[in-house]
Amino acid sequence: MEPGCRFNICSYGSKHQYLFPCRSVVYNEKNLEAAFQAVEKFEANFGGTEIYNPLAEIFNLAKPDNIETHVYLLTDGAVHNTQDIVDLIQKTATAKNTRVHTFGVGQGADERLIKGCAFAGLGNFSFIYKDEEIERKVDKD
Repeated sequence: MEPGCRFNICSYGSKHQYLFPCRSVVYNEKNLEAAFQAVEKFEANFGGTEIYNPLAEIFNLAKPDNIETHVYLLTDGAVHNTQDIVDLIQKTATAKNTRVHTFGVGQGADERLIKGCAFAGLGNFSFIYKDEEIERKVDKD
């Protein structure tokens, strides 16, 4: 990330929550370390895979300025409303100057969801099948 960038992490399942309570925080050593520590403790314990509401909320938080925002969506599952999510991204992302990049993690990741969201959000997609691939594939984006 470049100096002055901002970030946040949203964990989602049947509910969602943000790592940092504000919209986003400055990318610096302190905040990055807090993020690493929190992510190491993450467990898949939020229930199902509900992506629509967290994405809609993230898009609503996007500032209407010329700063491009990048959303990185990581999922290991499938959803019942793939087309609704793709439509939300297609309708909202470009209007909010936001690009959506997706990562399908594991064998259960829905290919239609991963590719559809990335195409609609003018982003990139990648599939990660082994744990040891995660860092390498995420770092290249």
